[in-house]
Amino acid sequence: MPKRKSLSLTNLLRQELASVPSVNAVAKAIDVSQPSLARFLKGEADSLTFETASRLLDYFGYAVAKPTTPSRPTTKRMPTKPSPTKRRAAKR
Repeated sequence: MPKRKSLSLTNLLRQELASVPSVNAVAKAIDVSQPSLARFLKGEADSLTFETASRLLDYFGYAVAKPTTPSRPTTKRMPTKPSPTKRRAAKR
């Protein structure tokens, strides 16, 4: 099964902004300056503040949630042998 390529948050937000007819309307809706969104969309700004990114995620309908399955495989624990003291006590 091919591994799904994950999209960085920066690229995800840029794609979403590029898909809207008016960046100005988004800026007004989330109470952020239009020039800052435009600079981010054009790549002139490398990042956004956490607050702005959060507002954009809300606007585009994204929710951040902790995965329900572990992201790495779990290893089985090997049973441990009883200590010599416990073995002697079990023999009695």
